[in-house]
Amino acid sequence: MESTKKILAIMTQDPVFEKMEPIFKRASMEVTRATSGTRSLILATNVRYDLIVAEYPLPDLSIVDFLEILQSPTLANAHSPVVLLTKDDYAEDLGAQIDSERVEVLPIGGSTEALQRRVAASLGVAQRKADRLLVQLQLAVETGNLLRACQTSNVSESGMLIHTSRRAPVGSEVEVTFHLPGDPRPIDGVVKVVRHTSPGTEKTQGMGVTFVRLPEGGRERLRDYVQGRMVFRDEEVLPLNLEHLPATP
Repeated sequence: MESTKKILAIMTQDPVFEKMEPIFKRASMEVTRATSGTRSLILATNVRYDLIVAEYPLPDLSIVDFLEILQSPTLANAHSPVVLLTKDDYAEDLGAQIDSERVEVLPIGGSTEALQRRVAASLGVAQRKADRLLVQLQLAVETGNLLRACQTSNVSESGMLIHTSRRAPVGSEVEVTFHLPGDPRPIDGVVKVVRHTSPGTEKTQGMGVTFVRLPEGGRERLRDYVQGRMVFRDEEVLPLNLEHLPATP
């Protein structure tokens, strides 16, 4: 069982905090939110955090002053890892300014899943096999002559959870069509039903499936998205520049 990790989140904008919520909502994480650098330093005086996640720029302190104060031996977090979230345009320059192995700069424009993996790596939290996404995708499922729209979650390179009350039998194969967020190109394929959710223990009603057949181009796009190598904007697929990020441990 994972031990509880304490996170201090310094975020003034609700959209940024909401983007990080799939990370923060994990049962093994206890998150305290501050809306200013000054307030966060007060909190960090006595409480030891396993990770500090800050939105850059801070509203009331320069990042250099903030990190210098945070490293003071009088604070409990002098050696805590720090993740700075910033706009893509600032990320490379900010990374060049920060000369500390415990500070990591991440572009907020990247996928939520890529941010989740990096934060989990900073905390030393194990990731699920095949890097599952915590996003929902629109999905069309075809069984026989019936075509219905569903939502999915828990998507990985190997499979997904389909939210539906009309479940196909375990072991059966069904045709599916889905889109990655922001990508107008559909991915058509065939999946095999491997399990049904349990109403008594799981909130979502549906069926877990594995991919049996996907077009090669679609499989590559899914892999790139799951691994955080692609972002989608205005129906154009753009490579995400990760050259300035530290290598994944």
